[in-house]
Amino acid sequence: MAFTNLLGFAYSPVRLFLAFLHHSNRLDDCSCSGLVKVRSAPLTEVLKDLHPYLCLPYNTSITHFLHVAKYTPDIFYHYHFVASKDVATSAETRLLRALHQQIKEEKATLEKLQEEVETEKKVYSPVVQCLLQQKERCTSNHVGQYEYSICIGGEAKQDSVRLGKWKIDVDVDYEKNSTVVFEEGQRCWNGIERSLTVKFECGKAEEIVSLMEPSTCKYQAVMKSPCFCTESVVKSIESQLV
Repeated sequence: MAFTNLLGFAYSPVRLFLAFLHHSNRLDDCSCSGLVKVRSAPLTEVLKDLHPYLCLPYNTSITHFLHVAKYTPDIFYHYHFVASKDVATSAETRLLRALHQQIKEEKATLEKLQEEVETEKKVYSPVVQCLLQQKERCTSNHVGQYEYSICIGGEAKQDSVRLGKWKIDVDVDYEKNSTVVFEEGQRCWNGIERSLTVKFECGKAEEIVSLMEPSTCKYQAVMKSPCFCTESVVKSIESQLV
C-alpha cells in the first residue's frame, strides 16, 4: 500500500501538467498526444480498457507493474478530464442537472412558503377572512337527477363532472360583490368549458339553495354562507324585522 501511495505521489506532477495542458487556451489538443494516448472511443469503453491498471496488488508481476507505469498518464487524463463530446452524458453533467432540478424545486417550495407567510401577515376584510378559514369546505345537494358539490375556494362538481374551480381573491370586495365564477370546467359535448356562477347570500350555514342550467354547460347557483352575513346585511335584516 505504501508503495502504491509512493507511486501516486510520484505521478502527481504528471496530473498537474495534464491539467495545465487541458485548461490552457494557448495550447491545442495535440500537445497532449505525445504524453498520453487520446482515444476516440466512447469514454465508457476507454475507462473499461484502463480499469485493470487502476490497482497495484502487493504480489503484482513485473509485467503488470510496467503496464501500470505505462498507462498511469492515460488513466489520469481520461479519468479526470471529460472530452467535449462526452460532456452531455458524463456523470458530472448528470449530477449538475439533478442538483439544478433540486434547487429549482426547493426554490419553488420556498416561494410558496413566502407567499403563505405574506398572506397570513395581511389584514383582510371579515368576508375574506371567513372564506379563507372555510377554504376547501364543500357543500352538497341533490338537485334534479344530479348531485352537486360546491367547495369554498375550490372545485364545483356535478356528480363526478368538474364544473370549474374558484380561487379566493383576497383583493376583491366580496361584501359589495358576492357573485363568484367557477371556471375551467370539463369541456362539454360542443367543445366549450363548463362554468358555474354562484350568488352567495347570508345564511347561518352553508347551503345550496338552487342550481340551474340556463344555457348549455353554463350553470347558475344560489348558495347561503355565514361568511356573507356582514354587518350591513345583518342591520338590513334587523330593520326589516322591526
